[in-house]
Amino acid sequence: MCTSRWLIALMKMVDIDQSSTKSRHFAHTANFTLGALFFANLISHIDRHLLAMTVDQIRADVGLSDTQVGVLYGFGFSVSFALSTVVLASYSDKYSRTKIIALAIGFWSVATGLFGIASSFALLFIARLGIGVGQAALSPAVYSILADLFHRQKRGRANAIYASGSFVGLSIAVALSGFVGAIVLESTSIFGVMLKLPNSWRAGFIGMSVCGIVCSIAYFFLLRDPIRQRPESVPSFLQTLHFIRRNSSIFVWHFLGFSFAAMALFTLIAWGPTYFSRLLHLDGVSNKSILAVGFLSATITGVITSGVLTDYLSKVVGRPAPFFVGLFATLLIAVSMTSFTLVEEAAPKGMLFFLSLHFASYAISPSAFAIQAWSLEKMRSRVYALFLSINNLVGMSIGALLVGVLNDYVFRSPSSIGNSIVITVILAAIASALCLARAAHNAVRAV
Repeated sequence: MCTSRWLIALMKMVDIDQSSTKSRHFAHTANFTLGALFFANLISHIDRHLLAMTVDQIRADVGLSDTQVGVLYGFGFSVSFALSTVVLASYSDKYSRTKIIALAIGFWSVATGLFGIASSFALLFIARLGIGVGQAALSPAVYSILADLFHRQKRGRANAIYASGSFVGLSIAVALSGFVGAIVLESTSIFGVMLKLPNSWRAGFIGMSVCGIVCSIAYFFLLRDPIRQRPESVPSFLQTLHFIRRNSSIFVWHFLGFSFAAMALFTLIAWGPTYFSRLLHLDGVSNKSILAVGFLSATITGVITSGVLTDYLSKVVGRPAPFFVGLFATLLIAVSMTSFTLVEEAAPKGMLFFLSLHFASYAISPSAFAIQAWSLEKMRSRVYALFLSINNLVGMSIGALLVGVLNDYVFRSPSSIGNSIVITVILAAIASALCLARAAHNAVRAV
């Protein structure tokens, strides 16, 4: 109920100006579409992050190391995501974006169900690849739709509302892991075949698979693609690359800066729940529910604040605004994570962890805003797809894997996960700050 209230309030903030030539009906349609896209993002991130919430259950059941978990969470998802996103985004520039979104939801939901019944690292990896392929089609199509629905001065908050779905989904995944941990599921029947499910983590993946398939069918028939100014010819992928190369002083540093910021964010998301479970022993339904509130509060306030800041600064400094917001956030990430290492008590450590997560969440809305502001309308989906490819390869693959490698081969102890997280996040924040500072400098010179 609380979530629905703030979502409705935020939608009113981005509602289209009724004094404009656009009708009240179009404004309601825009907000309905935004709400539907928010929910699609929500379920995508439950499916994406439920693995991170059940790490030790999966390790015990399948017999995985932390490095293998890092490969599954990061590389297994991001490599298929990166290879698929550019191809699938090109269809968003040509065909119905809402139909593409509906089919994508169905595809990754089936893969999520397959992950829930897999019994080896190889099968888990293949299913994880499928989740990455399906989710690669979502955000490029969505951000193209939002650019058609909302005026530039309100686009930052619309982006923030959509992006906040990822954090609501993350928080639900945290809470869901507590509930499935309390379930004892002995067997189930799938297409008449009885499958033994000795560990309850599988119930969450199978349940989300069913939910996603139902959602896919509903979206296919109910969502309408907004009217857009369709160019006479859609630029090719090579033309998009040429455009990025001609504007490399902006896009290269944008892609790298926000990708390193994502590395800090995904590291906290991927290993944070495991840190709380292993070192602070926060397990069970009640403790996981408390953690879910912490994740939700930190991330939602972060992404909404960054959207508002980006909108405000865009009125003051124009198109360079998102780079300043990102730079500000990464500096605060480094400060808060450094402070995390200086305290010993559990409560202050928890507060500093969530403060770092709050600042790490700032990067999502301005990264999308910058692409909408600096790329041509007819190639937005492809430019954003290229960014997502690099963003996931750097953010998810390197961050999640580095923590696992540090645990297994440097510290050689699962209980050293806190040190591994700190090292990875601070390195990512410093790299991000350097890149975004360069992007901001070049953007100011370009306007």
